[in-house]
Amino acid sequence: MGGPGFEEKKAPAAKLAAEAKKIGEKSVPTMPAVAASAATGAVSGLVSAGLSGIGAGVGAGTGAAMQALFGGMYGGAAGHGTVAGAQGAAGKKSDKAKPTGLAGYQVIPDDFVGPPTSNQIRKSEYDELQKYGFDKFQVVGDDFKGKLANNQMNQDQYAQLQRAWLHMMHGQGVKLQGSDADQGAFKNMLAGGLGNSPQFRSLVSSLGNDSENTLTMDLGRSQPGLMVDAFEYEASSGSRHKRNVQTIDLDDYEKIPGAPPRDAPDAQTRTQKLIHALTEAQSGMKSSETDGGKRYLPAHSSAIDAENDYRAEQGQNGKRRYEDPEGTADGGWTYDYGEHKEQWDWNGTNLKEIKYSK
Repeated sequence: MGGPGFEEKKAPAAKLAAEAKKIGEKSVPTMPAVAASAATGAVSGLVSAGLSGIGAGVGAGTGAAMQALFGGMYGGAAGHGTVAGAQGAAGKKSDKAKPTGLAGYQVIPDDFVGPPTSNQIRKSEYDELQKYGFDKFQVVGDDFKGKLANNQMNQDQYAQLQRAWLHMMHGQGVKLQGSDADQGAFKNMLAGGLGNSPQFRSLVSSLGNDSENTLTMDLGRSQPGLMVDAFEYEASSGSRHKRNVQTIDLDDYEKIPGAPPRDAPDAQTRTQKLIHALTEAQSGMKSSETDGGKRYLPAHSSAIDAENDYRAEQGQNGKRRYEDPEGTADGGWTYDYGEHKEQWDWNGTNLKEIKYSK
């Protein structure tokens, strides 16, 4: 208190100490005795210091006295330890980790008015994602350091994959054509390969988030004349060289193992064949070649390359040759992966059995 010319009159230290004690008792009835004692000492120190100016008064006496008087009210020790503790608590960052994956999104009602924000999804979309296991993915924060395992993705990668899947749900990027049951079966096949393959996740993300092209997946079972899948062919209408269309025979795909059998660790899997079909379709879709017949071979070759990249990612031995499958006298197919060989037996155009040998 005071300004230039202010001078504190000195008084006996004992008298000031007694006054300070009275103030403390009246103002803070529950203040511990140690706080009162500290206040007395602080006031005494204030007086004996003399106060040559405002700064000295606040720093040397008044601040210390007030902290001593009121520190006990807030459960802290006398002095400025209470203030320092409060500042430390306020400045300390939360140790709680930010939710990742599907848990990082706020669910809003389907009838929510206005576009959702980037961290919001509608209830029907959440249900779709949960149905196909998006809540089970291993997602780490974008600040994760180190090499990601095959079954891990960071939050940005997850967000791209989720966005692609929801686009597909709404017929954008990838449009599913077939019965509800067949669409569900195909989605289960896709979801079954996403969790353990960065390559497959990247492929699905690029297709689903393509704002310029939409790939139609024509889904069915045991379609006449169809073996596994078909490039630019729409079995449901019989249309050939139909760009941006890939047909899938779900009956054949269900005969291909989802994971390599224990006694054939280098076997082709369903995800490997899905990578072939989707890569082939994407290559044809982006090709500048206008002749449908000429688009096939480059697209097919790039799909075989993608299969081999997937096999390497999964730690499998052997590469698919461009000439495979070769035909057998009884209408079967053979694949030669070096130390691993496969024979696919057919009942007409329906896959019957896959046999493995070395």
